[in-house]
Amino acid sequence: MFKRKMRYIYWIVSLIYSRMARLCYSFVSLPPLRINIMLTKKCNSRCHFCYVKNRLNTTESNSLSEEEWIKIIDRIPKSAVVVISGGEPFLSPVIYRLIEELDRRKIMASVTTNGTVFSEKQLEFLVDNKLTYLMFSVDGMRDYHNNARGHKDAFQKIMNSIEVIEKIKKEKNSRFPILAFKVCILEDNYDEIPELLKLAEQKVSHVGFSLLVSNILQNGFVLIDSLVDPLLMEGNTHSYPDECLENIKSAIEYIMNFSKTSEMEIGITPKSYCKRILDPRSNTRINKCALPWSEFSLYYDGTVTPCITYNCGNIRNMDYDVNKVLKSPRYRKFLTYYEKNMSDARPCEACCQT
Repeated sequence: MFKRKMRYIYWIVSLIYSRMARLCYSFVSLPPLRINIMLTKKCNSRCHFCYVKNRLNTTESNSLSEEEWIKIIDRIPKSAVVVISGGEPFLSPVIYRLIEELDRRKIMASVTTNGTVFSEKQLEFLVDNKLTYLMFSVDGMRDYHNNARGHKDAFQKIMNSIEVIEKIKKEKNSRFPILAFKVCILEDNYDEIPELLKLAEQKVSHVGFSLLVSNILQNGFVLIDSLVDPLLMEGNTHSYPDECLENIKSAIEYIMNFSKTSEMEIGITPKSYCKRILDPRSNTRINKCALPWSEFSLYYDGTVTPCITYNCGNIRNMDYDVNKVLKSPRYRKFLTYYEKNMSDARPCEACCQT
């Protein structure tokens, strides 16, 4: 109950705060409420469905140093939430220091991982440093997941990590980290979902399902420098084949029905995409939201962008101060363009908020 209440309160606060930030922006810029850190392009999985796979494990030039990351964390408001992903963030040499510093500042943080690179000592570190959420990417039960991830024991490593974390939490009387599954609904894993949900009820507090998408301007390690770039007109380029749509629809309906009686928090995104699959005749026009006024993404090399990856400069040139990002000239330029010109918000297609 505590964990569900915690997420619900954050969702309400985020919604109100982002709308206030948008209304107030012309005369005052509020501090960011959420910072998405794309910590690394390194990844040890080989997921066939990953739309950034061709940009993973490429050169990471000009990466922020550990000292630079500490400068940034020292300037993050305590009211903000930090969301860390990659690549596989636990392959970054600075990840554990970041978590340590975030705990020192009492800043809520979550990390999404494939769960294959932990030792027991590292898991104990996550408990001791009170990481708020640890989210495991899981695609199905053992055989399916291992095949999808290209690791013969990826699934068992996740299960082992969960067992160890829960044991340490019990020994130390700790609530954190709260554990979750993140599941992508693929063209052929719909029949894995019932068993996976039963397993999740035994192992984690939250399951987030997402439909398979391909949107290069949503943290896809592709930056645009111009607001007339053709990519701004592209949006989500993935669609499920017609022959599997009924199966995908059945999977969505099963998840929705399961959530009605489960004590877990269960969500499916993008909401508009779900509606189109459940009812192709429904009106699912994408509307602009207020999130770009209250959150941004920060990349391993210091690049800052809104949720749409328009290059707004480098945090190094903003004195490592996250509070200056939303006020920067290029960020203001993006918000002006977004407000006036993006009536159908194509790059927002398949965003988890839509």
